[in-house]
Amino acid sequence: MYQNANNRPREPRMVSSRPHSEPYCVTHNFGGTATLSETVVHAISGATNVDVRKVEQAIAGRIDPSALDRIFRPGQPSTQSFGQLSISVMGYDVTIYTNGQIVIRPQTSLQ
Repeated sequence: MYQNANNRPREPRMVSSRPHSEPYCVTHNFGGTATLSETVVHAISGATNVDVRKVEQAIAGRIDPSALDRIFRPGQPSTQSFGQLSISVMGYDVTIYTNGQIVIRPQTSLQ
């Protein structure tokens, strides 16, 4: 599910007790067994150190997982060019790109 630049599975990542302050990036493997929406949920869980079930509940009202999987499925007209979808969840901005890259950044407060 999680791949590095050499397209090799990453080693399990140790998660600290505090959320990341820098962008957290993963790339979905469209040829793997996990759906894109599952990868997104697990990526948010990894970035925020929040249980996967709580992440699923937090994003339930923001995005339809099956719609996300259909829109970004390889071979769809929407994936023929570069595009992205961004949502805000749990104090983070989550951007999903058509190439499968998922970038999670802490929201910055404007003062």
